[in-house]
Formats: sequence, structure tokens, C-alpha cells
Amino acid sequence: SGYEYKRKESNKNYETYEKQIKFAKRTGNRVQQEKVKERAKFNVNKEASKNRGNGKVVDDDEPPPEAPKKWKDYSVEFHFPKPKELAFPPLQLIEVSFSYPNRQDFCLSNVDVGLEFFLVTCYHLRVHPSCFSLEMLL
Repeated sequence: SGYEYKRKESNKNYETYEKQIKFAKRTGNRVQQEKVKERAKFNVNKEASKNRGNGKVVDDDEPPPEAPKKWKDYSVEFHFPKPKELAFPPLQLIEVSFSYPNRQDFCLSNVDVGLEFFLVTCYHLRVHPSCFSLEMLL
């Protein structure tokens, strides 16, 4: 997916940058360190101008980052208000019979069916024929 690709590319750019900076620091060459930082800044600006050319939204108020950053995953938590209970029952059938016209072997007699909304977000369906009892949460 696009998200995975972008994440992979971002982490790859970050790792390359980190390796180059570590190598430059290990050699103690200050000029090499500056070159790596300048190259990273150039690549970020190049990517930003490419995005502007493709019509992607770029926030001009925020300065571009100086170096590639490691991709950080995050989680989002939503809080919804507790739904209120509804009047009970909005649909109820009492002692009804069901059968098919040409099938005498299948018949439900004296069935009580109630559709109860306990919350706005879910409902219970209860079926109570004389031979079995079933409660399903749909």
C-alpha cells in the first residue's frame, strides 16, 4: 500500500543518513559531516518541490526538516459519548406462525419475536418458538 511504501522509503532514507553521519563523525572530518547535512537538506528540498509540482498539499508555514527523520507509528484513541437507551421494544410479534405454502414439514407455531434496542449502536434479536430459545447479538 501507499502507506507501507512511504514508511519504508522514509526509514531507508533515515538509515542512509544515519550511516553517513556516523561515518563522518568516526573519521572526525567536520567538512564531511557538513557535506552529508547539506546533501540531506538538498534532498528534502528537492522532494518538497517535487510534491508541489504534483499538486500535493505542502504546508508552507512549517520549515522543511534539516535531515530525514525516522518514521514513527502512532495510535489514535477516540472517545464517544455514551449512547442513551431507547424505548423498549420498537418491534414485537407475539404468538405468530410461519410456514411455506408447499412445505408441510417446516412450520413455526406460536413464535414470539422481539427486536430490542438496548443502545443506539447495537441490538438484540430474540426468537422464542415453543421448541427452542435463541438470543443473538447482531
